[in-house]
Formats: sequence, C-alpha cells, structure tokens
Amino acid sequence: MYHQSRKQRYFKDRQVDQNTRVKQLFERLGQYEDKFGKDLCEMDLNELLYIMKNYSFSTELYMRSHISDYNKWCLDHHYTSINYADPKILTRNILKEINEIALSDVYLSIEEAKRCREILITTRSREILMPVFMAVYEGIARNNFDDLIYLRRQDIDLEQCVVHTHRGKDVVVSRMLIGLLLQCEQAKSEKVGKYSEKKYIDSLFEDSIFKLTKEYRAENKLSVLKRRLRLYMGKISEYTGIHLTIAEFLIMYMSRG
Repeated sequence: MYHQSRKQRYFKDRQVDQNTRVKQLFERLGQYEDKFGKDLCEMDLNELLYIMKNYSFSTELYMRSHISDYNKWCLDHHYTSINYADPKILTRNILKEINEIALSDVYLSIEEAKRCREILITTRSREILMPVFMAVYEGIARNNFDDLIYLRRQDIDLEQCVVHTHRGKDVVVSRMLIGLLLQCEQAKSEKVGKYSEKKYIDSLFEDSIFKLTKEYRAENKLSVLKRRLRLYMGKISEYTGIHLTIAEFLIMYMSRG
C-alpha cells in the first residue's frame, strides 16, 4: 500500500475501523499502486479504468465511491490537484460501458486490428487516421491524448523503434507506426471531406507530428488539438465500427495484455 501513513491518517479522519471492508478495499488496491508506481490519488482516468474493468458493476460503483472520497481528502490536504474518481469525471455511464465490454470479453485482437487497418488504408483521410489508430493501439496516446499532442520528430528513435512519450516513458512500437508518424510529420496538408484539402499552418512545435490547419493563440492550441484528435477517433469509429470508448480505453490495455 503506497503512502501507508497517509492512508492511516485518512482512515482516522473518516473514522474507518481497521477491520472494515473499506480497509480491505485499500489493501486490495495496493497491487495496482505497485503496478503503476503511484498512489491512488495520483492515478489518471485511464489507470482507474484499468482497475475498474476487473470488477462487477456494483463493485465498480463501490470502489469509485471510496476512491473518490480518498482523493477528495488528498485534494483537501494538497496531495493531488485533481480527483479523477469524481463521479462527474468517472461517470456511471463510463463504468457501465466498460463493465459490459469486459463481461462480453470484447477487445481488439490482432486480427481485428488488422481488419481496421485494412479499412482505414482505403479512406481518403488515411494519412491522419492510420497513425492515430496505430498510436492508440500501440499505447502512445494516453493521458487524454497528451502523448500525441506533444509528440515531436525528436521524440522518435528510428533505429530502436522507440517513442519517448510526454509522460516520460519510452515505448517500443512497430516499424509501421514509426513510418506512419514520420509521414504525418512531413505532411503539408490534410484532406477534408470528399474533395477539399487544407494546408497545415500552425503547430505546438516546429517538428510536431500532429499539426493544425488554422492559426491559434498559444494558450488555445492544446484544447484545439485534443478536439481534433477526438474528431479523428470519431472518424475511426465511423469507418471501423469500433465504439469510441473501446478505441480510447480498451485498445490501450486489453489488447496488449
């Protein structure tokens, strides 16, 4: 259990008996803290979803309630800056959908990923949709797409097939994805609709992989890029039939074991 003394103070403040289910829950969650190398209150939405998908829907709600309360306590004591377990963020609908997917053992297999690639390669927007899809599938689109938004040419190790992500982790990827990302960085425009095309005229960095077709103020670029990537995910869902939630959350974890 990470930060055991902190949790003991939390139990004391909340008057949690040492032999209750709550205490047992936090002991059980310790394995995930060890896996991610961080305290519960420091976990992002994707990491919490990774935990939740292993349990029944009723247990998910029970866990969310106590994790959220603990995170709120940590927020009040300045141990964290955001409570990702807050029901307004980790909503009931998200939990229910993740649970239904897990129960039906739906995940993106290697064969299914190949089928999606074969569909996307025939689309007019393949130059942008293929790298986004493969980046999500190979695990470099986490933290609400921050890994992709901040991705630069200098972050790609061509010889080792490694991507240095914004979260500070080096991820080994396929040579196919390396090629797609480099093509994306070299692209001068993006195909829009059936016939039109828009030139790239702005980006976070000079060597950014993903760029913008309009100029924006520096403080607005991040939010615009996130909207663009969600739009691309919507297009991927439309073409392949993969639901957006599966694409964003389950591809990252379940298909990679």
